[in-house]
Amino acid sequence: TVSSRNSLQRMVDVGHAGVPYDMVFPEVFHPNGERSGGHGFDVVVGNPPWDRVNVSELDYWSQLDIRILDAATLADRESIQRSLHTPQRLNAWHEVQKRYDEHHRLRDRLFRFQSGNAEGEATRGSPDVWRLFAERFPSFTARGARIGFVVPSSFHANEGALAVRSLYFDKVGVLECFSFENHKKQFFDIDPRFKFDLVVAGGGGCAFKARFYLRDQAWLFGEGRDSESLLFDTETIAQTGGEHRTLVELTSTSDLVALVQMAKAGSSFGLLRKTQGIDIRQEINITRGASSFLNRPDVVGEDDP
Repeated sequence: TVSSRNSLQRMVDVGHAGVPYDMVFPEVFHPNGERSGGHGFDVVVGNPPWDRVNVSELDYWSQLDIRILDAATLADRESIQRSLHTPQRLNAWHEVQKRYDEHHRLRDRLFRFQSGNAEGEATRGSPDVWRLFAERFPSFTARGARIGFVVPSSFHANEGALAVRSLYFDKVGVLECFSFENHKKQFFDIDPRFKFDLVVAGGGGCAFKARFYLRDQAWLFGEGRDSESLLFDTETIAQTGGEHRTLVELTSTSDLVALVQMAKAGSSFGLLRKTQGIDIRQEINITRGASSFLNRPDVVGEDDP
């Protein structure tokens, strides 16, 4: 049918830009001319995209009218947005959403380490593109190879990166994870508060070096690199990072030792929430509910003490 032919053509179009590495580099993946495992690149170095495969209604419609970004209330924003609605624009917006859904389905079908589970809840978060690349890197390498990449600090800190983080902790083996601040924009022309990780992995080790709040790349080549690094292993991560396996951003070994002792002697906040029935929720959002708030002078008058 016409519908099935269109769907097939769409599949071809989507996959056209894909690179089958084993076919493009047969001398690397099949050096003996046979389909056998264990072969690949000895080193993979990457700076994958830091974008998100996400669709923002706010970003889409604000391209047509910048006033949406300056709207004082949610109701004002929605009013401006509705004034922009035409059949053509709505169809274009629906096509954007459709492509976004396609990316979601492809990710769910082709990638295994994008969603984890901690404390009984799924941890996926926004689909960061770097996480897709990080999962693919190990499939390109030979046994004992090394992988190095620069990614946002969410690699070691965000709940949504739990699955890909666990892939590197448990299967690939992290060797080093050094977290830098983009101080004075010396690395990237983006927000100076943005932090990123320099990760080296491979070899399947169970312990690795880490350091946080770095600002000078010269530190990587200095004498203090080994002595000033913190040492994390599976047990330390479990004791200090909980089920999300995050790395605590400490600056000294003594702090890490103290935190480990505290974790052994006490209970995590997550456990206390469960046992004590502590429920954390958002009761009101002053941005979304701005129309429900009134300025104080409007209520009591300018002369009220």
